[in-house]
Amino acid sequence: MFPASVFRTYDIRGLAGTEVTPLLVTHAAAALIAQTGAKTLAIGRDARLSGEELHCAAVAEAVRLGVAVQDIGVVPTELLYYAVGSRALDAGLSITASHNPGEWNGVKFIGKGCVPFTKTSGLPELYERIQQASLPESVAGGHAQQLDLAQEYAEFVAKHYPQPPEKLKAVVCANHGPAGRYLDALLPHLAIEPIRQYWEPNGSFPQGTPDPSLPKNGAQVGAIVREQEAQIGFALDADADRIFVFDETGQVVSWAYLLALLGWSALQRQPDAHIVTGPQILGPIEKTIELHGGSLVVSKTGHGFMKEAMRAHSAVLGVEHSGHAYHRELWYCDGGILTLANLTQVLAPLLVEKPLSQLVAHWTQIRAVTTHERNYIVSDSQAALDAVLAAFPGEVDRLDGISVRLPEWRFNLRASGTEALIRLNAEAATPKLLQEKLAAIEAVLHQQGAVLRDDH
Repeated sequence: MFPASVFRTYDIRGLAGTEVTPLLVTHAAAALIAQTGAKTLAIGRDARLSGEELHCAAVAEAVRLGVAVQDIGVVPTELLYYAVGSRALDAGLSITASHNPGEWNGVKFIGKGCVPFTKTSGLPELYERIQQASLPESVAGGHAQQLDLAQEYAEFVAKHYPQPPEKLKAVVCANHGPAGRYLDALLPHLAIEPIRQYWEPNGSFPQGTPDPSLPKNGAQVGAIVREQEAQIGFALDADADRIFVFDETGQVVSWAYLLALLGWSALQRQPDAHIVTGPQILGPIEKTIELHGGSLVVSKTGHGFMKEAMRAHSAVLGVEHSGHAYHRELWYCDGGILTLANLTQVLAPLLVEKPLSQLVAHWTQIRAVTTHERNYIVSDSQAALDAVLAAFPGEVDRLDGISVRLPEWRFNLRASGTEALIRLNAEAATPKLLQEKLAAIEAVLHQQGAVLRDDH
């Protein structure tokens, strides 16, 4: 009934108007209500131009089916999690395509207690329900209530991450998503003097694809950091579920080092805390735990796996190197605004003593890491992985692709679940050794016909 291509690994996503339509969203809302038995539901959306019509379709269908809807309006995705978690709602959905271009849209789902739908936990069944041709009979008693959570969420964030007296001069890029308004409510509590960039919601995204992980977009933020002589830069994607950090020279800071800093801070508060991350890069957080205690849990990549691992261990913090940071107080979900407050709490006192680039340089001497994941286009992913494994025998872990630990260096190579790509991350004892090993791995990949994708 609907194109199979829109049913992605974690959510619905496709071109608005032709693939993601009001009819699809109507069926998505009905399916979520049927599967969860929801009587209460939060519905929000990001700033995309197609979002209002799709949002209205979801609200109308939920009301038709007798559900009490909390309409939270144009919000960062973490506000959906906050609404469902703080009000003990039965489920929630958000109309968003995250960092995809403006002509895209989609639907993200969340269950009671902010438990995610995944390939192993309800998502295939939900997709099957959406494809059913008929909709349920109407149920009386449904209604919608509009809810503005900006001030309430600011107070929630400020309670969990009280700020130091120091103030950072900071560039903050909202990428024309909805984050700016929510950051404005939080700013009186934050340890920054903000230089706002792309602040107002604009679903046409005139600055281009709202994805700060793209090097060309990161370079724009970095240039403003240098021009304004700021101490730090922050960039959020269009629904603010990811955040990227730039030092005072405009260089992006690897999340491997940011995880080490946030992990150190978390362990000051709870020395026996569990911290979750993916297998891509482990050295910096392993060193932090070696020095300060706690336990490291390595999870498969993907928000469902991360949240599952965090719940299983009651982990205080989880980080993916793609820019997602998960927090126990946000019902184990990811949120860029909450993470920004966590980062400023930790970094503001440190940056009084030395600039961020020097803090990063210190970590680089402990463990050099790839700042950006390298993506290689390849026709036979398994053959490429096997060839690399044969060329670099070591201690192998197959949790997510192949992770190989060797004397003084380590790498993770895994196949994409959605594209004909393999993804490479590596770390080494020195920057020189890292570059040597990356070149060696790339030579083997080239022999397999792999080509480095231009992500600029």
